[in-house]
Amino acid sequence: MIAKQIKGTSFRGVLNYMEAKVNGGVAELIDSNMLSQNARNLAKEFGMIRTLKPNLNKVVYHTALSINPQEHLSNEQFVEIGKEYLKEMGFANSQYAMYRHYDRDHAHIHIIANRIDFDGQVVSDKWDYKRSENIVRQLEQKHGLIRVPDSSKVQESGLSKGQVELFRRTHTIPVKKQLQMILMEAISTSSSIPELLQDLNQQGVEMKLHKNQNEQVFGVSFELEGICLKGSTLGKGYSWIQINKKLTDNYERNRRSSQEIHRGTETNSRWSDRENSKDQFEQYRGLKSGYNPDSKQFERTSEGFKTGNLIDSGTTNQINENSATAGSEYQCAYHQNGSSQEVEFYNRHQNDTNSNTDRINDWGNNILDFSSADVINNMDKDDDNLFLNRKKKKKRNRDLERGI
Repeated sequence: MIAKQIKGTSFRGVLNYMEAKVNGGVAELIDSNMLSQNARNLAKEFGMIRTLKPNLNKVVYHTALSINPQEHLSNEQFVEIGKEYLKEMGFANSQYAMYRHYDRDHAHIHIIANRIDFDGQVVSDKWDYKRSENIVRQLEQKHGLIRVPDSSKVQESGLSKGQVELFRRTHTIPVKKQLQMILMEAISTSSSIPELLQDLNQQGVEMKLHKNQNEQVFGVSFELEGICLKGSTLGKGYSWIQINKKLTDNYERNRRSSQEIHRGTETNSRWSDRENSKDQFEQYRGLKSGYNPDSKQFERTSEGFKTGNLIDSGTTNQINENSATAGSEYQCAYHQNGSSQEVEFYNRHQNDTNSNTDRINDWGNNILDFSSADVINNMDKDDDNLFLNRKKKKKRNRDLERGI
């Protein structure tokens, strides 16, 4: 259900309009809390109460309640809904007249009420549009009516009465509706302002951006067939803020969809000369070093350096089968394009490693045999030498102080 509110100054004008509909056979007076039936006498009764607040200008409250064309309500049901609506809006103690119209595809009623109640108090219109929308949602639920989206969620404004009548007579789509249809499709497929402008120009629509002194866009308008309409006139979804937001969303969505995520491969590498993470892992994987308690030696093992015969994988070659220690046969795999300097460097590095390993093992054996007398005597001698050196240093400092 939809409620459309209007506040006016003349009871006689709106009542004459209602009476003309009644005389034309497309309306009827279905309820009222007043004595009169015709427009002239009803206006006099409204005027009597109006004298209680002569300075109030907009005293007429006029609202139209419309239901979905698929729904059908009796006059009694419409009267019940109309009275509940007036009560919730604060007109329970005010004059009113209720008319039902049959000149549209959807059933609807018009309610004319006095903003001055019988006690001379003015019915407040604070937040009346928001309150009306909340009341309509409650009435929909109570009477089982088809729910209408909230106005805050409606992105497209409807056609006026004159535009609808023109369409019925000439079967020509109003410019407002044409613009809405063209813009809806263009905005959904565009990702930038230039792209949107080009699309609209191809369909005969001129888009104008309105800027302030700082060259910032604050509004937009569209022209078609010589008729210019503001974006806000077409609906909330066609304002500059909403259009800019939709274009930005389209751009981000297209950008994300064009990206393919392949971790560890060159197709997703930001820098073309950067090595892949997978290759780096294979290059250094399996390297280990530590003390082996079984052999009482420090060892260095690697899945890339193995003892035994080398199995050619098709991409590696055997370098040096004789570079070994203690009868062990060390072998190395290297890239086919490796130079002789690289081979020589590896052999020299391997020999240094073996020498260091021998020294470390000797030290480890001494630590393991810490109880031997030679080790203890050597430690005592080192302590004595350290004590004598400290004593000589102190004596030399004293002599320097005395000037000797």
